[in-house]
Amino acid sequence: MKTTNLLGTGLPLLLVNTIRAQIDSQVPESKVIGVFPEDQHLYVELNEHGKWNCLGDQSIEILPSQINDGICDCPDGSDEPGTGSCTENSSLFYCENIGFIPRYISNDKVGDGVCDCCDCSDELLSSSHVSYTGSTCDELNEIYNSISSKENANYKSGINKLKKLLDDNNVISPLIELNTSQSTINQLLMDIPSHERNLELLDKKIIEQRQNYQDILKKSNPIFYNYENNKNFNISLIKEDLIKYFNELAKFDQSYKNLFEILDELSHSYSKSLNDKVVNENVFKFIKITRSNKDFQDLIVDPINDKELLSQMLDYYNLEIPQMINSPDTLEKAHDAKYLKGKANFVPILIDSKFKYTSKVLPYLTKFRNIMEDIKDNYNVNFQDSGVIEAVDSYKKYLDLYPMEQFNKEIELSNDFKDQLENCKQFLYKVIPQILNEGIINENENMQSSFDSNGQIIYHLYYTVKNKINWLFNKFNSGLTKSNDKFQLEKLSKEITANELEIKEIENQINEKRIQLDRLREIESELLNNDADQLVLIELNQLMSKENLPNNNCITSIVDNYKYEICFNPQSGAIKQIENKLHGNTVNIGYFSKLYIQDSMERKEKFVNYLRLKYATTNDNGNDFIHHLINESKIIGEQDYLFGSLDSLNNGLTITYQSGDKCWNGPQRSAQVIFTCSDEFQLKSVQETTKCHYVFDVTGPFGCKIDV
Repeated sequence: MKTTNLLGTGLPLLLVNTIRAQIDSQVPESKVIGVFPEDQHLYVELNEHGKWNCLGDQSIEILPSQINDGICDCPDGSDEPGTGSCTENSSLFYCENIGFIPRYISNDKVGDGVCDCCDCSDELLSSSHVSYTGSTCDELNEIYNSISSKENANYKSGINKLKKLLDDNNVISPLIELNTSQSTINQLLMDIPSHERNLELLDKKIIEQRQNYQDILKKSNPIFYNYENNKNFNISLIKEDLIKYFNELAKFDQSYKNLFEILDELSHSYSKSLNDKVVNENVFKFIKITRSNKDFQDLIVDPINDKELLSQMLDYYNLEIPQMINSPDTLEKAHDAKYLKGKANFVPILIDSKFKYTSKVLPYLTKFRNIMEDIKDNYNVNFQDSGVIEAVDSYKKYLDLYPMEQFNKEIELSNDFKDQLENCKQFLYKVIPQILNEGIINENENMQSSFDSNGQIIYHLYYTVKNKINWLFNKFNSGLTKSNDKFQLEKLSKEITANELEIKEIENQINEKRIQLDRLREIESELLNNDADQLVLIELNQLMSKENLPNNNCITSIVDNYKYEICFNPQSGAIKQIENKLHGNTVNIGYFSKLYIQDSMERKEKFVNYLRLKYATTNDNGNDFIHHLINESKIIGEQDYLFGSLDSLNNGLTITYQSGDKCWNGPQRSAQVIFTCSDEFQLKSVQETTKCHYVFDVTGPFGCKIDV
């Protein structure tokens, strides 16, 4: 059966009559009482005999005058929609209610002597005496308009307060976030390919530059060429592995340092007097380790020092060795072959020992993790020790940064990396004497040649002078060539370095944009997969997590000799019940568990109770205004309320609180806080609906409907 809920359109009642007139203009003047306007045509259409066919059985035909005559002529009762005469009739009676809201009532209420429709159309064809008429449609319309005006004004002030809270705390609407995410995703999908094209061009360019560099280097400086292109070690891989291993080391040491700081802070901030056995025992373990263990006190763990040492190692391979090979004349006098060989030997030993040191740190890292794991899982939440709560929260964040499975073993250098370091050292051992003595040896060999054969001094003097001149000439020409090659190499080196930095920057940008793209797609997917209620919860959860809300996001109120403190923060929110007297006992009713939105039927039922409590909906004659807003259904026990959009001004927000103090001879206390829209936070009532479970009716901006 098709129905039109005029109020459900959200239009004010003053427009209802206008709409009704438009509907009535499509219906014959002779309306059949009890039938919805859009079904009126079913009772007008006659067959070729000028008779009307029963709706449930077209083989039965009756005279039009037999419709609504109080006698059941059709087996399905369809000929008596407005009299209530047919018990077989399962259809509903349509109350036209001119001046108020049309609705349906069950057929058994028709013709019973009581006006259930405010226009009394359900008793219009009844032979029974009408004993009760109730309020007229105009009177009900006036009541509704008054309530509607007050509720909309209340909502307007409440939603304005909520919007201000959202703005003041920089909470972004999920819909805005979705639109922003989609716009950013589209931009990223254009940016990433553009960066990839630039990267491809730079890769081709740098390959050509490196080849030119190697060709010149091989000709002008074979020793340095052999250093950069040695078959026994790869200097580029050595530097890459150094960065990789030292970054791992810095993170390992930082994980130890952060964990130590969490426990050290806990040992000074927790309340020993609360006698939380788990916390007390574990803090004692920590203090015993740190204050009485000499091996621990000798530990030196410094992530900053790790980074400084990495910088020194890179300088050695990037700067010192090239300087030694390319410009030995610029070395300090003290840097002789013995010193240079000693440093070449010391560097691999230093690197190896630095990483073996992690085997001494690991046992303490493991012990500290075990201590915090025990505290996290087993501390007494009822004590609400701020020092413990902060330590546990910090430890949970710590685990996000330093997962246990990644930091449960020492860092070991690969054998291949160690071989690379050793082969580089052996190469340096071999070339250092040659580098430092090359010029002298060549000159001495030339000078010595003048004294070799047969004692012919003049002959040899001639050739000595000649050779010396040739040697100086060749050296001069070689110097010019080397000077030009050096200029070319320096120029190429700068270009390659600049391009490498640009490539690294572009790669980082691409990687960051891909991470951002993946994250935004997750957000987009999450938002698109959520219904409107879930989007509201996301927004309210963000708001409630803010620290600078009024009264620290709590309300305090006295009800029935108890002071209640209700805090709404999802991370630390709780409800306390305090006896309203000096040194009154405090009971924890529960800790914030979750937010949820009531379903539409729950909201309607709550709104019914709210209307009855807030407004005098029953007049002196016992006529209940709410009764005239019930729209009945063919299904027994089911009905709807014709509130239009009024009940949806409240969003149905409910917060559950769990794990409160245990009742005497009963369960742990728990609670629900149910919000109603208002511009002020107030506790209206408290009810213990079942043993140790409480329901708090609270007003405030959190309860106002947000359009998403």
